[in-house]
Formats: sequence, C-alpha cells, structure tokens
Amino acid sequence: MINKLYLGLFACMVTLVAVKIIVMLGQPTLTNAEGLKTSPLVQVGSGFLYQGRLTNGGAPAGGPHDFTFKLFDAATGGNQVGTTLTVTNQTVNNGLFTVSLDFGNTAFLGDARWLEMAVRVSGNGAFTTISPRQSLLPVPYALNAPWFGTGGKPYPYNPLRQVNATAVFTDNNSFGDPDEVTIGSDGLPIFSFYDETTGAVGLKIVHCEDLLCGDNTTSTVFSGALSINYVSMTTGSDGFAILSWYELNSSHLNLAHCNNILCTSSTVTTLDTAPGLPRIAIGTDGFPLIADGSSTTLKVFHCTNATCSAFSVSGSLDTVGSGPSITIGGDGLGLISYENSNGQLKVAHCTNATCTSATASLLDNTFGGGGLTSIATGADGLGLISYDPDGFSNNDHLKAVHCSNVTCTAATVSTLDTVSDVGWGSSIAISPDGLGIISYSDNNFHHFKLANCNNVACTSASVINLDNTANADGTTSITWGVDGLPVITYHLGFNPPYETVFLHCGSPTCVNDFHAR
Repeated sequence: MINKLYLGLFACMVTLVAVKIIVMLGQPTLTNAEGLKTSPLVQVGSGFLYQGRLTNGGAPAGGPHDFTFKLFDAATGGNQVGTTLTVTNQTVNNGLFTVSLDFGNTAFLGDARWLEMAVRVSGNGAFTTISPRQSLLPVPYALNAPWFGTGGKPYPYNPLRQVNATAVFTDNNSFGDPDEVTIGSDGLPIFSFYDETTGAVGLKIVHCEDLLCGDNTTSTVFSGALSINYVSMTTGSDGFAILSWYELNSSHLNLAHCNNILCTSSTVTTLDTAPGLPRIAIGTDGFPLIADGSSTTLKVFHCTNATCSAFSVSGSLDTVGSGPSITIGGDGLGLISYENSNGQLKVAHCTNATCTSATASLLDNTFGGGGLTSIATGADGLGLISYDPDGFSNNDHLKAVHCSNVTCTAATVSTLDTVSDVGWGSSIAISPDGLGIISYSDNNFHHFKLANCNNVACTSASVINLDNTANADGTTSITWGVDGLPVITYHLGFNPPYETVFLHCGSPTCVNDFHAR
C-alpha cells in the first residue's frame, strides 16, 4: 500500500526556477515612479508546478501512477475550492514526480489553502488518500509579480491585501509590557493587553473574529491587579491559549489556561510566589515549558499536563540579569536566551525535555544591562535571537544572533539597526520563506520599527518604520497568521492616549501596497 508522500518545499523551489526562466527570456516589464518593477505585460497564468516524493512499502515508488488533487480552505474538513484535478499515467521515477496544477485564477486570493492528494498505480483499484493535507502557503503567492503603490496590480488580486490594517484598544496603561499575540487553533489571532481603565483594571484577552480583528471578543483573565508585567502567551497542544505573567502587587508568577478558544473563561495557577520574567513555549511532549529569570536566578517550570495544573521546577540553571526567552530547538529541547548579571548575552541549552539541567554559553560579551531578548528556531533548526544589548542606553543598537549549532555554544552576532537607543522589547518570528522578521521600539524617537532579515543568519536586514507617531513605548510581539502575513501587537504609551495596537500587515514585509514572490 502506498503509505507516504513528501511534499512542500519542492514545489516552492520549482516555482522559483520557473520565474527565473521568465526573467531570462526578457519579458517586458513596467516601472513605477520609484523605478521599481511592477506587473509584467504578459501574465504568467495561474498554474504552478508541484513536485513530490512517493514511497510504497518504505521503498521509492516507480512507474505510471494516477493522481487526484483537491484544494481546501482548511487543514481538515473545510470547503473544497475549485474542481478536482485528475492526472493519469504520471511517471514516477525513483519516487519523484512533477505535475502541473491549475485551479484557476480565483483559487488563491490571499487565504490559506491545503492540497489533498490521492494516488494509485495506474488503473489499479481505488485511490489511496494521502494524509495530512499539504499546506500551499509558499506556492500560490508566487503567482503575482511585485508592485508598489496603488497602480499596476495584476488581475486577479485580493483587495484585502493592500495596506496594513490596525485595530486600536484604549488601555490607559502607560507602559506596554503585556501586549502578546499568538494564533489560535481556529486560525484567528488572539492577544493580551493590560487595561488600567477605571473600573476595568485587569489583564485582558482579545480573540479576533476575523484576520484583521475588525470584530473581536474581549475577556478578563485576571482582574484587580495593580500592575501586570512581562506577559508571554502561546497556543497549547489542546488548542487553547495559555499565558504567563508577573503580577507586581502580589509579586507572584502566574499562569492562565484558557478553557475555550475565545478565552471567555480561564483557570489561573500560581507558579511562584517570587517575582518573575516568564517566557513560554510548548515542548515536544505537548506541555508548556516556562523560562523564568527572577531574583537573578534562571529556572524553568515544566508543566506535566496541558493546563499546567501540575508542574515541576528546575533548580538554578544560571544567574540572570533580565530578558529570558525560550524556544524549542531543532533537537526538540529547550533553548533559552537571556542576559546575565553583567548584561551579556547568554544561551542555555536544556539537556532534557523537562530542562532540569542546561549548558550555558556566552555569545556576546558587550556590556549592557536591562535589555530583553527574543529567540526563535530558524528554518535551519538553529536558534535566532534578537536583542538590545543595553535597554536604556543611548548607545545601544538592535542586534541579531544566529547560533552556529543546535546547542548554540557558538554564534554569529550582527548589528541590524545602528540608530541610537533602538531595539527595546524586540520580538522575532520566522517567516514562511524561512527568514527572520523582528518588531521593536525606537526609544529615542518613540517609533515602532520592523527589521526583515535578508538571509537565514540575519547578518543584515531591511529596516522600515511602521509607526512614527512618536508615541510607541514598551515591548512588541510578532507572529505569522494563517494567511502568510505578519501579525503584530505593540503599545502607544509615551504620551496619552495610552493604547494597544493590533497590526495585520498587508504584505509579507509589512510594506504597504507591496506584493512579492
């Protein structure tokens, strides 16, 4: 029986080659006022090449096979988009095959798509459906040529993918540490903010009812607190949001597990009665793993169930100054970035799934202090860190650190933004194309900025200013939506009015009116 199909990256690679050939043939293009290329005079069409690897009984398949291809708007269930495509007598050579698929020019308008395939040896019995469906996010977006501004858009295009869209929430909070965003199991954004509005003091959760958060449900997770700091949030293995924070009034480190997708109710657990700086990730066992840097001690809480109603805590893994952040590395173990008591960047690599012990490495001995770090696992399986080496100095810059190995005992350090006093509260995420993207604050001008890494190691980046209202303040948070576009929260709190901003980018780089392969 045919039992495995490897698909995905091959398709993106083949599509890029096809685009390169078109350019080499000298297809005429238009330019706009900035001298940038717009859409080609001749459209490339809506078809694309898809390559896969088929095995039968563990060995590469060979010979003629029949395939069916269906497009859906969800990973499971959902609605079929377009018609079913059938390919017969397709040659499979040493397991590899390449097919040309065309679901029409209205199939890909910016929403996520999944491909469901079924296969059989040509003319031999029933088709076997391959599971799971394959995400097509990297491929359809290659069908549209780049453009800037409002002119030169090829048809068809999704009118919703033009400009960055924001939703603003008044919070009366003069400093925005609690603004954290993740994507729920329903594919919609969910984020936190701390509301100091009279009569509404507390930690709030906003569940967006659409990708732009035009409609939303707001719920209180924790009320009556004098101050909420350093919130961290992700989506648990049970599909519900889970978040941890430091509550200044009681000096407790708390965790809340949402009891439903909307988080209209939640269960709060106290992890520690000492101050904390928590960062949360979901381990390979499906349970939360929380790194905490409190009282100069780096320690890790390992939940023993999805709700974290029970947990264990490690001993001291290292001394810490501030700014821990955690990801699950390419080896399936926790990887924690932080500043030590001297303000120098270190990384601790957990030696087991529960992180009862770790190996610490010094990566940047630049003296700082007060900076926060953010870490993600790159497309190469290695850690990628953004941080500000001196959180409150006029001489600090935004830096990126790319680990040289899975344990991060060595790394490459790069400076991305040299404007004075930038990088505070940065947040890093990995884009569908494998490159890092970093949101951060400019404390000098109180602007909100974004750095798009130019390579996997992020040795350089393209920096843009997303909000120049001179009111940005506090930390930021960034993730990727199911539509393949960045979703960001940040805080306006240098001067009243104090607000939490939800930003849905209109392009992968957050440049307004820009579409690119």
